[in-house]
Formats: sequence, C-alpha cells, structure tokens
Amino acid sequence: MRTILEVMQFEIRYQLRSPFFLGALLMYALIHFLAITGLLGDIAISNQVAINSAYSILGIELLLFIFGMLPILAFVTNAITRDFELATASLMYVTPIPPGNFALGRFFGALSLSLLIGLGGLLGSMIGTFMPWLDQARIAPFSMLPWAYFFFFVILPGTIVLCAIFFSIAALTRSFALTYGAAMVIFVADLFLNIYAMVEPGTWSALADPSARITVLTVTRYWTIAELNTNLPMGLLLLNRLLWLTVA
Repeated sequence: MRTILEVMQFEIRYQLRSPFFLGALLMYALIHFLAITGLLGDIAISNQVAINSAYSILGIELLLFIFGMLPILAFVTNAITRDFELATASLMYVTPIPPGNFALGRFFGALSLSLLIGLGGLLGSMIGTFMPWLDQARIAPFSMLPWAYFFFFVILPGTIVLCAIFFSIAALTRSFALTYGAAMVIFVADLFLNIYAMVEPGTWSALADPSARITVLTVTRYWTIAELNTNLPMGLLLLNRLLWLTVA
C-alpha cells in the first residue's frame, strides 16, 4: 500500500507540472460556467425548473460530461505509456516496487487528477448560479445536496469507469492512438444509444448508458415540475452506477 501511495503522489506531482492540467481545469470550469449561465446557448431545460435544482444540474453536467473524456484520456494514457515512449519501461523490473503496485499507483494518480478536472467543472457551474443576470425567480435557495449528489453519483463513478477502461486499453496496446480510437468508439456508441433511447426508451438502454444521461431521463420522464425542482433521481440510477462500477 505504501508503494502504491508513493507512486500515486509522484504521478500527481509529475502531471501537475504540465501546463495541460491547468489549461484543462480552467477550460472545463469555463465551459460549465458558460453553460449554466446560458451564455453557451440553450441547454433545453424547462423554464419552470430552477436553474440550481438537481435536475438542471444533472441535465447540464451530463451533457458536458462526455467532453471530460479528453483530459481523462490524456492522463491515464500518459500514465501507462510514458515509460514505453521514453524507453524506460525496463527500469520497472529492476526497482523494488512490484509492477502491479507501480501500475496501480499510476492509475490512482491519473484518477485523482481526472476527478480534480470534474470538480473544476462542477465548481464552474456552482459559481455560475450566483451570477446577477440570471432569472432570480428560477434560483432556488442554495443547497450543497444536489452538488454533492452529482459528484458522488455521476462524476466519481463515471470517472472511475472511464479511467479503468482507457487505462486497461492503454496498458494492453501501449498506444495512445489505439486508446484514442477506443474513446471515439465509446463516444459514437453512446451517441447511437441516446438516439435509440429517444425512439425506444426502456430500462435496458438506461442501464447500458455509461454516462447515465439516458438513466436520468428515464427516471424523471413523468415527474412534475415540483418533483424536478426538489427530488433527486435514484433507483435506476443507482443500479446503473453499480453495473458500470462492476465493469470498471
């Protein structure tokens, strides 16, 4: 365990020195800020639903979550392929750190950085709800509950799933190009799944969606405005998260 933590700390320090991390963090936060304040365009959330309700936050964040694949892809692929690209992979076998612990440390380091990017986006959305140009009639009293709910039920499990998938592919292929290709396949498959769910909505498509966007739409399909403003989607969403965490 100690060696895993040491490798993880090294990976975090290494990646934090890269300008890519700061750029991705600021860009992701800015995109979320612009989206929730309406400056990025209409996100198709009902005008009767509070901007800072759990439903609105979920709608905007899930729509943008797929773009979070880029920094996740960069962190995990770099973490596992860097030694092969720099021709230093053989050093792993002459160090006292077991290869398995080394790989896990790299994985948890990349996962931690990916979660920071997700938190940056969530913080951008949170700050956006306090902007004075928003319709104050659609601003509910501030509560940390929907923000914490989104982090623990969407960002955390979703990031673990994507990190595990991309890390595994990168470890097997040792190629950024092939891992990027796999990410494009996941993106297109998720797009087609969303299109199919609009025509034939059902439980299986809600469970099959790794981003949980279809799951939330299925759970809230028949909710009233009052329920959309106050309730937190559970049930099917919890099953979806458990399923994909098992896959991860």
